[in-house]
Amino acid sequence: MCNPLISLTLGHCMGFRKAKRTTLRGAAAVEGALIFALLLLITLGIYEAGRAWLDYNIITHATREGARFASTRPSLTANDGAVRNKINNILGDAGLTATMVEVLFTPPLQTGEMIRVRSRVIFTSVLSGFLPPGWQVAIPLTAEVVTRYEA
Repeated sequence: MCNPLISLTLGHCMGFRKAKRTTLRGAAAVEGALIFALLLLITLGIYEAGRAWLDYNIITHATREGARFASTRPSLTANDGAVRNKINNILGDAGLTATMVEVLFTPPLQTGEMIRVRSRVIFTSVLSGFLPPGWQVAIPLTAEVVTRYEA
């Protein structure tokens, strides 16, 4: 005869069986491995998104500085080399390389007219080194600034 107080806490008199510890241990290991893989994937995704955002902010800053430089340059030409060098120097300090820098305007350039400066950097994922060929991640990041010519 089972004591009702003991049977409620232990469960052995009510027909409950205890599971084997080896079965639970193996299931916990599999669940832990799946959760670890999922958390690692989420963490790497957040890291890559942060890197892309940082690169986009850097290229936006470089393009803005190039446009500010172009707007005060007295002898500005289309796709001016000095503006291109200014943008490439800022990007180079951050370890980036511009794949395209454009200075666009409608000639003849008069004071108060609009200048458009556009630059592009290709963002490559750190994880691309671990992926098979053809699966590499390359995202073009483009920044564009429009400003008035003041020279």
